[in-house]
Amino acid sequence: MTSAHFSDNELGCPCCGVNNCVDKLVLSLEALREEVGLPVIVNSGYRCGLHNKKVGGEPNSQHLRGMAADIRVMGMSSSELYRIARKIPAFGGFGVAKSFLHVDVRTTVAKWCYGADGKQCPWDAKLDSEVVA
Repeated sequence: MTSAHFSDNELGCPCCGVNNCVDKLVLSLEALREEVGLPVIVNSGYRCGLHNKKVGGEPNSQHLRGMAADIRVMGMSSSELYRIARKIPAFGGFGVAKSFLHVDVRTTVAKWCYGADGKQCPWDAKLDSEVVA
């Protein structure tokens, strides 16, 4: 699926060009863009198995199902973006890195951070305790 602000080029796999992003993800990204009021840049959307392996993605990554995107907004930290993204009901998975935010539309809640080495690390609970503007 594509939308007014998200194209196949942005959401598709850089390896093969296929965009298998589910409607729920794209609609949630649109809702986030509306909430933020600024362009949401997609670093990574759908990934084919070959590309996921190449970038060191998790074997069961939500990106493989077209249910995840790694995003950023110019002038906004990933933790600031998280505090807004958590308002979007369909987002269930959140991974906060220094330079991007992973969001996905899984049906259960999952939260993690990324360390300086790019590896997943435990969730920083203070991200949830800060006031949402």
